[in-house]
Amino acid sequence: MIRFALAVVAGLGVAAYPVSLRAGDSHSALPRFAAEGLVNAASYAPGPQSAGALVSLFGENLAVRAEAAAGPPLPTELAGTQVLLSGVRVPLHYVSSGQINFQIPYFLALLLRPGSQFPVVVRHSGLESEPRMLTLGVSIGIFRFAPGPAVFHAANFQPVTPASPARGEEWLALYATGLGLTSPMTETGAGGAAQEPFNRTIADTQIRLGNRMLPVAYSGLAPHLAGVYQVNFQVPPDSPLGRVPLVLLTGGMASPAIEIEVR
Repeated sequence: MIRFALAVVAGLGVAAYPVSLRAGDSHSALPRFAAEGLVNAASYAPGPQSAGALVSLFGENLAVRAEAAAGPPLPTELAGTQVLLSGVRVPLHYVSSGQINFQIPYFLALLLRPGSQFPVVVRHSGLESEPRMLTLGVSIGIFRFAPGPAVFHAANFQPVTPASPARGEEWLALYATGLGLTSPMTETGAGGAAQEPFNRTIADTQIRLGNRMLPVAYSGLAPHLAGVYQVNFQVPPDSPLGRVPLVLLTGGMASPAIEIEVR
């Protein structure tokens, strides 16, 4: 049940969402952060972020042009832009003038306690932003994949939607970020293993579907993707029907709720 979604995972990216910001000359103006400039790349929740998670950084003059990484291993420079955490260049998934998606290094979880802060700086064209402090913690987010949350059927790799709802006893997979360290570990910016030993999460992971807690068959890095986790679970035969809220829990923390269609 781990490999069933490889076809889906191969096409799952970290989306870039347009934001409304003041225009500037990205070739000469200093990079600047937006007010809520650092958020979980899946849920867009601000606040403390998990080691290994993908983070979206919003602002202006962040890059001279848009560019996305070709795939893992993620580079530490795109379109001449770098992001530095405490002076260390981090892997980049996407850059543009208004948004950057990057991965927080896993090793921070081994060196720092939750609540520790470190400065984030954007650099390009010889210019550097003022630092913005990022707090280490736990932030779980479930990705969205048009036309809805990134939750897929095992049988046909299609997203769960009102037109293609989940059914009782069916196996599903969802894709998230922020689930923390794995065993075995992998390098920051590297994709998850596509065969055993898979990079399984260390913290216990559960799904809450409606008011019911469900075990998961697999929780770990998605094959070939950096910072993206795959969680496989089975819909119970007596699941509530309709638009059912779903929450992903790990390490005592919960993701923002999404809804999936169950019939």
